[in-house]
Amino acid sequence: MKAIYLILVVFAIIVPSVSQPIDYLLQKIESVVTVGNLTQQEVTADLFRQQTGLRINVTEDSPIYGSTVMSFSYMRASPKAKLREITVKGANFTIEVLADVTKSKPGDVVYIDNIRVSFPDGSIRIAASIIYKLI
Repeated sequence: MKAIYLILVVFAIIVPSVSQPIDYLLQKIESVVTVGNLTQQEVTADLFRQQTGLRINVTEDSPIYGSTVMSFSYMRASPKAKLREITVKGANFTIEVLADVTKSKPGDVVYIDNIRVSFPDGSIRIAASIIYKLI
């Protein structure tokens, strides 16, 4: 009996679960929501100015594939500009955000906050904030 129990325990440890709980996977959403393809926290201002919105970077075999960004808040902190928040519906930058992005310079910090994501199971969750330092 002990041998069977030991085999089951070893089997459970060695063989990964094919269907991980969706809650566990949803906790990882902060690592997959990015501005465009920018995955680093420090990016050049020129590269940041080329972006047009948020993106969920997951592969097609991911259980959260098909998730969509419903809305988010955009803010840019600059020594010479007043900090203001722009609320955006959807994943794409609005004309107002794009206009602000074109003004970004090295030393600015961009905050993407209150990222509401709709998941394939119908749930809506808030993803972790994203902060980019422009260099």
